[in-house]
Amino acid sequence: MRCDACGDEAMVAFDVPDELREFAPEEADVAAICPICLSVRAVDDGADAAAASAASVHDAFPADPDAAAGVALLLGLLESLVLNKPEIQSLVDRLEDGGTDVFLVLDRLSSDPDVDPRVDLERRRPQLQQLIE
Repeated sequence: MRCDACGDEAMVAFDVPDELREFAPEEADVAAICPICLSVRAVDDGADAAAASAASVHDAFPADPDAAAGVALLLGLLESLVLNKPEIQSLVDRLEDGGTDVFLVLDRLSSDPDVDPRVDLERRRPQLQQLIE
């Protein structure tokens, strides 16, 4: 599956848990994330994509498939803090309540030279911290 944002061919499709569907693009059952630019998009029902765990995207992602899916969805929402503020706050709360250190994940992703996120994670981190406090 090709990434619409950067053209990479290695997008990772993952199942979106029912309890996180409201945070998914188009409230999709299956979404995909690009391991290079971290763009997230819905996967069409008819698409031939075997869903893996979002944890396989990067070592920084939590091993738990549901938490990894939540992190992937959060990365998609970070494209617009203003438009996605309530969803971001709710998702970060859920992830942190489940034991995921969202800021550690962002730090690890932003320090990896093989990752070139569409969103400047270093700039988003303090903005996100202000948003959820």
